[in-house]
Amino acid sequence: MQAIAARIAIAVVLTGPALLANDYYVDGRTGTDSPAAGSQANPWKTVPFALAQIVSPVRNTHTLFVAGHWTYTITAPITLRDRIDLVGTGASRPLFILPNSTLRGLQSDPAAMSFTGTIRSIDFVGGSTAIEVRAPTGANHFLTIEDCRFTKQATRAIDMGGSFHMLTAVRCSFADQTNAIRVQSMQTAAQCNVHHCDFERVAATAIELTAGGSASIASAIDNSRFDTCASAIVSSVNSTNRSLLAIGPCAFRHISGTAIAALVAGTVVTQKHEIRVTSSTFMGLPTAIALDCTRASGIVTALISGNVIVGASKVGIDLQLGGQPSVTPSWSVSTDGNTLENCTEGLVVRIGQTTSGRFTSSGDTVRRSTMDAMRFESSAAAFTTNLHNAMLTGNRGRALTVRSASPFFGRFLTIADNEGTALDVGSSPVTLDHVLLDNARSPEIVGGSSLSVTYSCSRITRIEGPGNFVADPKLSRPSYKLTSTSPCIDAGDPAANPNAPPYYDFEGKNRMLATTSAVVDIGADEFRARGSFGNFGADAFGVVSATRPVFVQRLGDPVIGSTFQIGAVCARGAHGQDMIGAIILFGDADGAFVADLDPLGFAGSMLYFVPRAVSPYASCSQGVAWVSVPVPNQQQLVDTVVAFQALLAVPGANAFGLVPSGGMRVQIGK
Repeated sequence: MQAIAARIAIAVVLTGPALLANDYYVDGRTGTDSPAAGSQANPWKTVPFALAQIVSPVRNTHTLFVAGHWTYTITAPITLRDRIDLVGTGASRPLFILPNSTLRGLQSDPAAMSFTGTIRSIDFVGGSTAIEVRAPTGANHFLTIEDCRFTKQATRAIDMGGSFHMLTAVRCSFADQTNAIRVQSMQTAAQCNVHHCDFERVAATAIELTAGGSASIASAIDNSRFDTCASAIVSSVNSTNRSLLAIGPCAFRHISGTAIAALVAGTVVTQKHEIRVTSSTFMGLPTAIALDCTRASGIVTALISGNVIVGASKVGIDLQLGGQPSVTPSWSVSTDGNTLENCTEGLVVRIGQTTSGRFTSSGDTVRRSTMDAMRFESSAAAFTTNLHNAMLTGNRGRALTVRSASPFFGRFLTIADNEGTALDVGSSPVTLDHVLLDNARSPEIVGGSSLSVTYSCSRITRIEGPGNFVADPKLSRPSYKLTSTSPCIDAGDPAANPNAPPYYDFEGKNRMLATTSAVVDIGADEFRARGSFGNFGADAFGVVSATRPVFVQRLGDPVIGSTFQIGAVCARGAHGQDMIGAIILFGDADGAFVADLDPLGFAGSMLYFVPRAVSPYASCSQGVAWVSVPVPNQQQLVDTVVAFQALLAVPGANAFGLVPSGGMRVQIGK
């Protein structure tokens, strides 16, 4: 009998409130703070009293529902409990007011070795810090914040620090703070995940990420907007461990300082750092992306890809790569498919003496800069710089400037309509091949005592070297693609190695698309006689980052007298809804920025051309919205370059339920 009684007692304990997930309730209007309350019919009145009454769960998670349509005044920090979530209810969220600028709102238990919690659908106004997490040594603290609003915090909205901790913020808005989010660690590991969040009028830094000592830090920030902030994202890593910073797609508007600033430093050769900035749009700022890595160590990789930067008053992308003399770092850095327009300087890369590795720019477009479109400086002896498939057009200053002690290789470049010097290379060891020059200013090349040029074309300059010639390259403006009568088609090196980079042109087409012979073309564009497709710009968001709206489906060739199809791929809204259809805008070729759609509610989106026509609405078929495009059988349409952009119908993605895609460039063939 005693054994049976013991088993019954154990069963009662294991199925009691300490193990099962229970719901509890707070209502500031109707509740009472008595131990017997806490149910939906008889709620507690205040959150601190409620948290003190709830028995901590052993395995599952309790939920404390806080009624909306009410203001809860916080006069002392409220300590959160492990595995007890706070969730606001009602059409109007509960409002947590911190009445003076020295108060902290919610905090994790600074003595708890384990803390996991979620805060959802609550608004925070005022105070010094709305939510603070300080994990003691050896502890693990995990905090998820969803659908919350933070306003007017004097110091910052969310502050994470201490031992191992992880913050995940989803669909939150931050406004009128000094700082919004800080995640820092000097000991172990820290993680920061920010998805679908909005940052406006942040006086200092929206997101501050810091790792020192032996700490590691990993951050993923996507589908988020930053508007009218002093700085958007600042990452500072000076530790003996590793780091990851992944950003994009995001939108940056009216930033008074640098939008994304990343500093990497260290003294240990085993460090590994990775930085990625992709598919984001930038407008109204001094510098979009700046890496200050002059004191780095270990292995550092960086990828900056598919971004659109307009009107940077200093530099669009500014990269300083260097290292500690005692622990020379190894670099692998690439920029790929970025568009930089109307900046003072487009891309600037400065490489210090105590470093080694490789930098590659592939498919980047810089147009209408007021100073240098691209500038490369290197004092390193063991560093290689590659420039592939660049489009440098219509710049008012110099197109390409090189001052380098290490080898610089430029391949398949289109440099046209620049008012300044096309190539200013000084005495740098520069090797160029398959370069297309079409500029009115002479001389096109300044310097060149260590310059080698082969298989290149200029309209006005005779250049010594095998395969070089003078001719009108016959470009299609403003896209600067080759036309069918261009002498640059199949005029490249007949012995070119098809297995050597770049394997594709600036639009992603294979090199050696034989027109008259299996020889590469000159310039960034590889001509295709039956027409071509190429994506450009950056997609908007409001959709899950892994399934953004893009043109990836194409059927048929865009040739005169035929019909081709383009398809917008199905995407999911921020809350998981399927795309239900799309309309397609049609217009002239890209090449001139037209309008920023972000202020209208289309987060991160730009309109890349003047629309001339709009397709009928196309419903989704097996996840794709297809539109047929008939091409009249008119010879004068051959070589014409047109552009398309989709508006995807995605319920819940934003107030309009429409998400703009990036653009698709189509050249008509025959």
